[in-house]
Amino acid sequence: TWGDWMQTDHHAVDIWRRRLTVSPVSQAYLENAQQTVRLAIERYKAHPLLIGYNFINHGGDSYIFHDHFDRVTDYSPAARDAFQKMMQKKYGQIDKLNQAWASDFKSWDQVMPAVPDYHAKVNLHPAWQDFTAFKLQQFSQTSTEMFDRIVDRLDPDRPVVHYVAYTGPVEYMFQKVTRDPAKWILCDGGGEHHTMDRIANFAKHYGFARRGESHDVPPADIIRMKGLLTNMLRYGSEQTAFALVWNSLPSIHLSHYPKNEKLQASMNWWSKAMAAVGQMPPTQDVSTDVAVILSWEDQFYRTLAWRWYAMPGEWARTNLIACGIANPTWVSAISPKTAWDQAKVLLAPDDATIWSEQMVNHVKQFVISGKHLVVLGNSGQYSLDGSDDFQWLNQLGAKMDVQQIPAIPVNQQVGGKTYQINATLAATPREGFKPDLQTPAMVRWTFGKGTVTWLLADTGQTSDMAELNLADNGLTALLKQQLLANGATLQVQSSDPRVSAVVLKSGKKQYLLVSYYISMRKPENYQPVNTSITLPSLRSNNWQLVNMIDTQPAVELSEDNHGQHALKLHLQPGDCLLYELIP
Repeated sequence: TWGDWMQTDHHAVDIWRRRLTVSPVSQAYLENAQQTVRLAIERYKAHPLLIGYNFINHGGDSYIFHDHFDRVTDYSPAARDAFQKMMQKKYGQIDKLNQAWASDFKSWDQVMPAVPDYHAKVNLHPAWQDFTAFKLQQFSQTSTEMFDRIVDRLDPDRPVVHYVAYTGPVEYMFQKVTRDPAKWILCDGGGEHHTMDRIANFAKHYGFARRGESHDVPPADIIRMKGLLTNMLRYGSEQTAFALVWNSLPSIHLSHYPKNEKLQASMNWWSKAMAAVGQMPPTQDVSTDVAVILSWEDQFYRTLAWRWYAMPGEWARTNLIACGIANPTWVSAISPKTAWDQAKVLLAPDDATIWSEQMVNHVKQFVISGKHLVVLGNSGQYSLDGSDDFQWLNQLGAKMDVQQIPAIPVNQQVGGKTYQINATLAATPREGFKPDLQTPAMVRWTFGKGTVTWLLADTGQTSDMAELNLADNGLTALLKQQLLANGATLQVQSSDPRVSAVVLKSGKKQYLLVSYYISMRKPENYQPVNTSITLPSLRSNNWQLVNMIDTQPAVELSEDNHGQHALKLHLQPGDCLLYELIP
């Protein structure tokens, strides 16, 4: 698959794992890759042990824009040529491009892809948006659009796996899939990573099967294995599969197989966990009635990185677990309408700073229909036209002047309880607009048949990692109060906010998944915890829990303060427990 080498915006040849990286727009690469695939399929398609086809390998190990936070690809000659052709088709005349970009190119062969300003909060210049559109086009054209068609033509009955879940905006690939969803699988070799619950949920929107794989090679880290099980079961076992990655290097065999005691312990637990999963019928998660906005535009124009571990939504994911909401629905501007229709309450976190017109329209219809929107801080501050004045406010019926202010501690009274938050915005209604509620910490108004509640506090955590807000009267606590007040229901509650629990159902059968999830973090940085798990939907005490994995501690049930049975647990960092729930 030799071809033109990918180049960074520093005009250096891109190196990944000490190897030169091929540009995905290289014609030599594209021709050779397709020919290699055709020959391989023709050679092996009659083999009885062939299961299916696996493409791309992360999108990072092979190609597809190895972006980092301080470096963007692809600026190779091949990419520049393809980009120039795309711009010529879009604008027609060089003068029209110059007008849009505020540039002064004399001819098309002078046009260069934009380079972002790494010091700016967002990069919404039309030239950068055009380069992003180019990358998205190449993303799908050189993955699903190219490889799926070859398999469809030569071996249509076998499934296709695309191994790209960490690459970045994978949902843009989903829209180009022409195969039967039952024969298209989303796969990743880091299934224990904290972004994977969002990816699994997006795949579910489109009806694609999800296959989680281990990150460690060999998979000797039992905490990572438990994280993998947590992520893949969180949204139900239906259309879910598991796989482990094994390194074939002789040196690894000599040093790790079969001497590695950690590997033996991990595989002992894993075999029992898989036996438990095998006993379960295909399950679905029980809805929490909450959807969360994930802005792909924030990935394109704020973080810039199409790279592993770079996905918005981490504060919401972490802190919704503290609210007892471990499996919300994640929606973007391009998610199917059916995904948006699932929820009663929509959360707009403050790392969804950029709302496209398409996003605003989705949110608008959501609220008009009688549902409820809860907005955090600077969510929606920017629009793709470059404005930073919260344009969504006017679209959702509010006329207000908004000012950024230094963080001010504010006490917010709601339902007889005081919440302490740091207000970072001041919202002043204009004449003629009267909100239902106006305080220094909150604004609420009616729009259509629904409501909008704006909590005027930023979390200050807009990166791909986030910390838990443990205060029972802080911003997370106020968020939980508002979500519940607007129609969210809790299926399971944990007394420790670090422990998540979800109910999975299949007909009359029910299962309980409990996790002290730490993702890829170091376990020595976390302490064991004690927690009490209750299920509000089961008001009587006439139910029991049965261990699905026999290495789990014995079930200990006791009455809580309300006289309801509770599951008492002592958990180590990373623990994952699975029970059958028998009412």
